Amino acid sequence: MAIAEHDTMSPHLAIAAAKQALGRSGHTPEEIGLLLHGLILHTGFDVWNSAAYVTRLLGIPHGNCLVAEIRSGCNSGLVGLELACSYLEARTTAPAALVAAADCWPAPGFDRWRSEPGLVYGDAGAALVLSRRLGFARVLATSTATDSELEGLHRGDDPFRVFGESARRPILLGRRAREFLRTMPRVDVRQRQDRQLRAVVEQATAEAGIRVSDIEHVVLPFYGARLLHNAHLKRLGADVSQTAWEFGREVGHTGGADVLAGLDYLTRTSRIRPGHRVLMLGEGAGFICTAAVLEIQQLPPTAPAG
Repeated sequence: MAIAEHDTMSPHLAIAAAKQALGRSGHTPEEIGLLLHGLILHTGFDVWNSAAYVTRLLGIPHGNCLVAEIRSGCNSGLVGLELACSYLEARTTAPAALVAAADCWPAPGFDRWRSEPGLVYGDAGAALVLSRRLGFARVLATSTATDSELEGLHRGDDPFRVFGESARRPILLGRRAREFLRTMPRVDVRQRQDRQLRAVVEQATAEAGIRVSDIEHVVLPFYGARLLHNAHLKRLGADVSQTAWEFGREVGHTGGADVLAGLDYLTRTSRIRPGHRVLMLGEGAGFICTAAVLEIQQLPPTAPAG
């Protein structure tokens, strides 16, 4: 598993990944009109905007760059991608947008090994640049669906706390889910998640003008083999050979960086080719599910994300 040094925080990982992505994009820091930093756990400070720190360390000048944190759970990477696409559509003078997602899962606050069945958590960051210029891939479509009736899966029975009060530690997401399942049958939860996944995949592929069977590669969260099969592969009718699972099983579930890092892995291992279609699928607390369809335009000289 990817385990960072004890003094490494998620903004440090986001900066490292963003520097690589920006350098490989051909854009200068001055051309970034939007920077989004997706994260879940603590960034090192309270009452602080970590996205502004990432922006400053990248050398992006102060001025018209919009910076913001994204807290959409483990779906922050793809939520960031969709928001960045919308921003570039609305702000036609912005040449490019940068999305970085990163998290660390340190003990004793979080038990990376036992917090949730079917996966372990790894520390990592990944980033991508969306450009108005020709890139190695074109975003054909994105789609997001939210089922807020499932937000309790990540809240459980924990009470709301006044700032400064400690929560139960370590954070055990599996326990919170079990507490929520006392209020909604497991079969109902799975059916709702199935409908969400089908809805976003059907909408994204329809807008892209393709069928699911036309997709060569599927980039999914870094789950364990059984959970990955039951949660995604079986539902999509996809095979693990289409994914970046062999990489994800070594890194662990990183949170919102999974799908960005998975796309990077496919480019580094030369598995993608011009004309290939890639389906990226993310899900996070809320419950928020996002699908994005890309078409590979050309082989990048080096990977697009760190």
